[in-house]
Amino acid sequence: MRNGCTTSPANWTSRMASSGSTADAYEETLHLEFKTLSHPGGELKRDDKKLIAKAVTGLANAEGGVLVIGIATARVDGIDVAQEKRLVKQLSRTTNLVRAALPEMLSPQNRKMEVFGIEEKYDEGFIVVVVPTSADRPHYSNVHHQYFRRGSDGTRLMEHGEVRELMFAAREGKLELVGRVLPGLPIVAPGSVCFGIRYALALKNSGPVPARAAYIRIAQQGWSQNLGIEVRFSANEHLGYYTTREDLIHVQDERQFAWIDTGLDFRRTGALNLSDAIRAVESQGWQVFSMMPIAQMKPLGMQVADVNIRVSGLFGAENAVSKEFELLIDKTELFRQFCEVNSMSA
Repeated sequence: MRNGCTTSPANWTSRMASSGSTADAYEETLHLEFKTLSHPGGELKRDDKKLIAKAVTGLANAEGGVLVIGIATARVDGIDVAQEKRLVKQLSRTTNLVRAALPEMLSPQNRKMEVFGIEEKYDEGFIVVVVPTSADRPHYSNVHHQYFRRGSDGTRLMEHGEVRELMFAAREGKLELVGRVLPGLPIVAPGSVCFGIRYALALKNSGPVPARAAYIRIAQQGWSQNLGIEVRFSANEHLGYYTTREDLIHVQDERQFAWIDTGLDFRRTGALNLSDAIRAVESQGWQVFSMMPIAQMKPLGMQVADVNIRVSGLFGAENAVSKEFELLIDKTELFRQFCEVNSMSA
């Protein structure tokens, strides 16, 4: 039975070192590659540099992984499988030679790569190169003057389109529109169960690099800008909310752009406090409260219509793809977020 391997060398070295052969037949994977040198060890020939450069470039341009030098493979059912150990002699010296050569093999360098030896007997064993995932892709093999990428079926030459895609992806942020209720309970009057709510629009960066000069363009009126946001009309008469080139949204960070006032009126529940009002909604249904800005709330008993938040437009950044959006917040969604922000059951 063949065994898959992970990027952790400990998973296979401990088992292989304790056995006298490679009878378990470990498979190469997307994250694991086996190689042998062209000689027993103690030097690093040009063919060895080409072999190592292709392997580490391929891993760096994919999802990272581990290169193990000192294991020969055979092709079984279309998969390279470990066949026998060919231990590297003069392990310490050869490991140092590989470590010294790596920085010149890739452009740009992958500075987080690690190289170490695993000794099986005195100064003989395996050389392990750990290649982490890289935000600086694509990496170019200076030895081959080509780009390589590791796949499930081995390491291959990259096509022009793939190289271009990685070049642009590495420099782009990935923005998501986030709408949320802001904390705070502005009550109309003491003992009242009418609550003013401020609803905000923000952009979150889930990409690999900071997003620069982000913006939101909104088709509807009534939104106010946050501090540090510039507002101006865009060509289609939408209001644009802009940051400057110096204003970055860092990875996994958010930037708030605009907000609008709304509110929830629980007077029809008959409750005198928020906790009782929420319980009344849960038991009686959505018809016992209404949604609208505080300024539009009518005297109790008058017929009212909910004022939902409808907002649409476009968002993006200097280094992030622009996207259209359309958002509807009705009273059920506003109620849910309101309870969540204020740590109440809903």
